[in-house]
Amino acid sequence: MLKDLLVKLWQELDIPGSLPKSRDSVYIVPIEEGLEIVCKDLGREGYQLFTSVVRVPEGNCEELFISLMHANLFGEATGGAVLGMDYEGEDIILSQKVSYGCSYKEFEYVIEDFCNWVEFWREEALEQVKQRAKPFL
Repeated sequence: MLKDLLVKLWQELDIPGSLPKSRDSVYIVPIEEGLEIVCKDLGREGYQLFTSVVRVPEGNCEELFISLMHANLFGEATGGAVLGMDYEGEDIILSQKVSYGCSYKEFEYVIEDFCNWVEFWREEALEQVKQRAKPFL
């Protein structure tokens, strides 16, 4: 089921070549330069999407982490996705579960919304890093 959705998405996004074969029901979809979404088929539980939003900035990231926790609180600043960190603690990731059996239009909407939230949080993280770098007057 996920493969069928991704084949259609691949065609609609005019991604060169065909959808690569899956390894353990995991597909990597190159949306644009610098943005790949990993899609995993969870069987009847649905599908899992995730991607790296940004590398964890060096130094004091307390304000950024507080913003991420607030965003996750009710899912309002993530569109229902979840912000977290990868296992190594090097990247901030965005993850979202998609319902099994969703239509292609629903899937396409979730992907578009997901990409928009990735872009939002990339900009937000960069802005917070810039703010932290400004000297106090």
